Amino acid sequence: VAPSGSTQAARLQTFFSIFYFVINAGSVLSIVITPILREIGCPHCDGAASSMASSADCSFALAFGVPAVLMAVSIGVLVLGRARVGYVEVPPSRESPITNLLKVRFAHVLHRGDGAGAQGCEEGEGGGDDEVAVRIESKRGSASGRQLEEEDEVVAEEAELGEEDKTDGKTMTGRTLGGDVVHSRSHSNSRSRSLSHQRLRRVNSSRGPGHNNNHRHQRLGDEGEVDGAGQHREQAWYRKACSVYGVQQASDVRQVMRVIYVMAPFPLFWCLFDQQSSTWVIQAEKMDGKLGHTEILPDQMQMFNALLILVLLPVFDRVIYPGFVRLGYPLSPLARMMSGMFLASVAFVVAGLLQLKIDSCEEEDCVHMLWQIPQYFIITAGEVLFSVTGLEFAYSQAPRPMKAIMQSAWLLTVSLGNILVVALEAISTAMDIQSAPSFFLNAFLIVVAMGWLHLVGRGYNYVGESQAHHRSD
Repeated sequence: VAPSGSTQAARLQTFFSIFYFVINAGSVLSIVITPILREIGCPHCDGAASSMASSADCSFALAFGVPAVLMAVSIGVLVLGRARVGYVEVPPSRESPITNLLKVRFAHVLHRGDGAGAQGCEEGEGGGDDEVAVRIESKRGSASGRQLEEEDEVVAEEAELGEEDKTDGKTMTGRTLGGDVVHSRSHSNSRSRSLSHQRLRRVNSSRGPGHNNNHRHQRLGDEGEVDGAGQHREQAWYRKACSVYGVQQASDVRQVMRVIYVMAPFPLFWCLFDQQSSTWVIQAEKMDGKLGHTEILPDQMQMFNALLILVLLPVFDRVIYPGFVRLGYPLSPLARMMSGMFLASVAFVVAGLLQLKIDSCEEEDCVHMLWQIPQYFIITAGEVLFSVTGLEFAYSQAPRPMKAIMQSAWLLTVSLGNILVVALEAISTAMDIQSAPSFFLNAFLIVVAMGWLHLVGRGYNYVGESQAHHRSD
């Protein structure tokens, strides 16, 4: 028996949690084991880079060799595991997915002079019942949950009544000479159609003032697309792509564009998150790292992120998320990601307050480095909410032929976040913005990104594995 939509979505959520857990477990092992291997290879260097370079008996063979051997073992495990579970490898298409995406998206430009009209989305490929099936399936991406189901019933009822109207004259008058039966049937149809229209008006009114009597046409894609605010927006490229490449390809690309639009503010989260290895390390350099007979180095504080991930991932996956479901408030992916953004903002407010305390000290190292743990804890919780969920979101919301592109787009948001870190640091240096105000500025920017995500994602309708799971959100 195939798993239900909600079960499949829950399994997908757990899979990406395990995936992220394994990555961070490897990170922790690397942080712990690599220095030990370095000390074995360079016993007389005392960790000083200059001494390592000049020492004749200093070798990094173990530090580099052991990871290389482990990587070779992992490749062998991957190959054997793939054969054991019977993994079927789907050969890649001859055309690049990016090329395919661009040609469909810009079909209205590339095929401007072609004779193909703009009726591809309206008429479909096969017409008749096939056309209705395709259009009803495609409009499931632009209506939500129970309201969508009720609208489908109304559409089905109207279709039945329409067919009855067409056959009334043939079937009923063929068996009766008078008009009583036909009149009764017509009256019944009129009454049923009136009830159907009342139901449709009730559905539309529950969806808000942005929906009107033309909503059916907007849902079916006859006029264009309805954005998150319910405002009609003409999409010539989509109708042209339907006529040139077919409804399926055009719908796949349109779904990809919707997801990319939602992911647009994501780089601002990574802009804050990646400062753990830059501004937070600089902050730690002005703090006291002595802990008994040992001393914590500023860049070693980043280890708390990887350690906390190992603790918080199971807590969120097995306790917090199921707890919200039991309470009747399941957290949708977008709600989780906005919560992660909020926690990142809080983490930078805490970092800014800590920086104010450091700046107020009359002597150096008056604040212990462990006071950074609260901000690491908060941003790590935000990472669990945002990053793990983002991987799941990018995968589950992408059409099957476009999943690789969506994962690439997710990684692109990380890269753009790194670029933003460099840009903001350059601006702060040029404008002589001190560390504490800079932290507060970053906290404000992520709040702006939250508002942006709320606006673009307010009317987003989940598809694929997440559709049934988040229908009640």
